[in-house]
Amino acid sequence: MNLSETNKTERYERQIRLKEIGADGQKKLKEASVLVIGAGGIGCPLLSYLCAAGIGKIGIVDFDKVDISNLHRQVLYNEAQTGMYKSEAALENLIKLNSETKFRVFNTSLGKSNGGNIIREFDIIADATDNLRSRYIINDLCLEKKKPLIWGAVNKFELQVSVFNFNGGADLRKLFPEINSDVNLKSCEEQGVTGPVPGMAAMLMSAEAIKIITGCGVVMSNEMLIINMLSNDYRKIKF
Repeated sequence: MNLSETNKTERYERQIRLKEIGADGQKKLKEASVLVIGAGGIGCPLLSYLCAAGIGKIGIVDFDKVDISNLHRQVLYNEAQTGMYKSEAALENLIKLNSETKFRVFNTSLGKSNGGNIIREFDIIADATDNLRSRYIINDLCLEKKKPLIWGAVNKFELQVSVFNFNGGADLRKLFPEINSDVNLKSCEEQGVTGPVPGMAAMLMSAEAIKIITGCGVVMSNEMLIINMLSNDYRKIKF
């Protein structure tokens, strides 16, 4: 469905009213592209917010399939989509949310061999994976291709959000040294997670994307926001 110009304006009216964004900022959002790597607990709401905000081009990278155990936190999917590839299920619902957004679906895992070609297509990269080893690969590729990296992670009731490699800012390796290959890293499947935790991480990450694109506000570069939703403890560390 193609919307009229009037309806397009009405869609973003509340956002355009913000003096920090305005019509010029909305135009920048339309011209921008964001790659979301991982369409799980963080990736699902992140994709929804970016699409709703009017990002012109969104890339989706994921090789997993929708499982019934995903639905309590991966709110982009529904019961009828169990068994579908997440990238395809996400696309199916996102095009209904915003018909003006263009999508690129990569039904694969992102690694050293294919990551460079995928990442170079996009202005901003968002890491929504749950695999720490993959995060270093993504970080290194973003450094190589000179792309800002919006980073989010969750652990039980805690979330962490930061922006790496932005305007000469620090990257992931500056904050966290390379992990030992023998370390047993536990995922959300093993440790457990409640739905609002990755959802809040996604909201913060989408806000960082909007700030980077429009040039408004302070980008979370060289600092990390840590929130514990069980204790309502908010901390910010600088590095």
